[in-house]
Amino acid sequence: MFSGSDGSIRSMRDAVERIKNASDSNTFDWIINDLRIYLKNLGMDPQLLIELERRAYYLSNEYSERDTKKRMEDAKRRVLEFLADIMDNHDNKSLIYEVLENFYLFLENLLESEKSI
Repeated sequence: MFSGSDGSIRSMRDAVERIKNASDSNTFDWIINDLRIYLKNLGMDPQLLIELERRAYYLSNEYSERDTKKRMEDAKRRVLEFLADIMDNHDNKSLIYEVLENFYLFLENLLESEKSI
């Protein structure tokens, strides 16, 4: 359903939406597989990929679909928390880079204006 070239994950927000909307364990497993490929293509640290696998893991109970769904929902929650941490960390780094770039531009302009005085 979500796998393959036409249904692959295109962004982190896309991944979050797909995980939230996963209604059964097969769909969830496909989404996690696509997410792993997406993160790997982004060049994510292998430790983060291992952490994704750890958080997405759940035991399937072949005798109780309800129990499997509950465990999958717990795994969904863990994966969504993990993705939120990644996105927050990325946003924080972007903000730091932007502040530093603005500081260096300010400093450069300040030094140039002192030379012209």
